[in-house]
Amino acid sequence: MHGSHRNGRGFCHKDTPERIALCLAVFFLFVGFLSCTGSSEGGRYYLLNLTSPSRGPVEGRVYLPPDWSGEGGVLYPLLVYLGGRPGDPSVLEAAFPADSLNGWIGSGEVPPFVIVEVTFAVIEGDPEHWSSKRNEAFLTSDETGELRSYCQEHLKAGPGPDAISIQGFSFGARGVLHHALRFPDRFASAVSSAFVSDYALEEEQAIALENRDAIVESGILIRLAIGSEDEWVTGRGRRASFLVHEFFDAQGIPHEFQVLQGVGHDVYEISFHKRPEGGLNGLEELKFHAAAWRRTRG
Repeated sequence: MHGSHRNGRGFCHKDTPERIALCLAVFFLFVGFLSCTGSSEGGRYYLLNLTSPSRGPVEGRVYLPPDWSGEGGVLYPLLVYLGGRPGDPSVLEAAFPADSLNGWIGSGEVPPFVIVEVTFAVIEGDPEHWSSKRNEAFLTSDETGELRSYCQEHLKAGPGPDAISIQGFSFGARGVLHHALRFPDRFASAVSSAFVSDYALEEEQAIALENRDAIVESGILIRLAIGSEDEWVTGRGRRASFLVHEFFDAQGIPHEFQVLQGVGHDVYEISFHKRPEGGLNGLEELKFHAAAWRRTRG
């Protein structure tokens, strides 16, 4: 089952008539589902479409935990996942297949939570960086219609910064670091996987220097992970993950850093890599977020 997710492909990867019809059916099911109350349709992924005041139309995916219900006042923790570059922008289902999430939640290894993956905008043929002002507003503002208020109203998720985390792979990994460093009080934790954007180092280090005290005082949990066989590192000399780790150490910014042995630039390999201590990396990263959600931050 996992092999079908290996390249981050959703069920709409090929534009056959059957797949297009399936995508449309699931989309309208999701829209109708969100307008209902008293139904429980958790334990699976849905297509997500919303209109942001800052960004306009935004597409993505959402995972709802098995016990999710639109009824009552329960608000679940929220994990925001930033997509990668063009070609196959949805990587969430490769990193966290629904059956794996259901099992980990069912066994009590992580609490029930909602994941929202949002894809980047394309402007004049190029992907818009997650560090843009529009994306900053979209991901951090509490304004009606932006991501946080949308998730609270429609997905019953993200009651406040203490229960909102951010994670991303590759192109999205830079966006994770950017928001963790510029807006440390807006997220409980941040996981940056396969950060190889060396071109962004100067900007992000400047932000970290300016906000250093705020980052430390916020208590945000930050984790960096990179594969030892990442081809952007071994073949192209990218050193961003290693240099940020060294910079954080020099500035006294608390964080985790791990080189995943034998892992390439592949989100599935990163998530299902078995750590030396025995756990799957993806599950341990979810536990990392859960530890942040359990805390009471000042």
